[in-house]
Amino acid sequence: MTRTRRSSPTRAPRLDLVLVPLAGGPPRELTADWDHWPADVRWTPDSAALIVVADQLGRAPLFRVSAEDGAVTRLTGDNGAYSDPRVSPDGRFVYALRNAVDAPPAPVRLDAHAAGQHPVALPAPAEAPSVPGRLTEVEATAVDGTGLRGWLVLPTGADEEPAPLLVWVHGGPMTSWNSWHWRWNPWLLAARGYAVLLPDPALSTGYGQAFLQRGWPDWGDAPYTDVLALADAAEARPDVDASRTAACGRSTSSGRPPTPRTTGRPR
Repeated sequence: MTRTRRSSPTRAPRLDLVLVPLAGGPPRELTADWDHWPADVRWTPDSAALIVVADQLGRAPLFRVSAEDGAVTRLTGDNGAYSDPRVSPDGRFVYALRNAVDAPPAPVRLDAHAAGQHPVALPAPAEAPSVPGRLTEVEATAVDGTGLRGWLVLPTGADEEPAPLLVWVHGGPMTSWNSWHWRWNPWLLAARGYAVLLPDPALSTGYGQAFLQRGWPDWGDAPYTDVLALADAAEARPDVDASRTAACGRSTSSGRPPTPRTTGRPR
């Protein structure tokens, strides 16, 4: 099971994978030394391991965690974000849904033991739609020296004519831009000619507990300046028109669409 440690005004929450004995007794921490937040936990049929999903550097790979010693094997080696894993009755395969910022969910099959693999695509209800552009990454350095990254959606034709930039700040705030969204879909904006920056600032998941903690005491400090640093990196690209930049945001709990605002960012 997963266990969440309570947060405080000065300490960010933490998520761990623990084993609880059915016969009673204290739970045993299984991932105390693993700097990830496990989710979608599934036992293998022989109870030797657990298959879990965890955000990691703008992806959400599948992992195999040994129930004996907590050793972790990353099963997937691509840019996908996985969900809903199911282990076959014989324990050989993991079936899951794979998606990414540029690919909607589709069923796949993976070996339940092999590391760094690419999934086998399975028949889906419909073919994946083509996207009006391409996806790349942007890197920057925070005020405190921390490495930062985010996804950048570039519309078709940006190499010939630089595109205006929309900085799209995710809600949560403890989440990551690593998956396909039907509701918060940057490709709708790319189709209208916008480049869309999807930054993962402080408080984002998938970068370790320290990355969460550096933004926890003051949500208006590191998360804000991290977004600005990544926006500056995107604006420095030749395929982005730095003179036309706007920002919008969204909340995971809000029923309203994001409202673009001009940034008026201090320099």
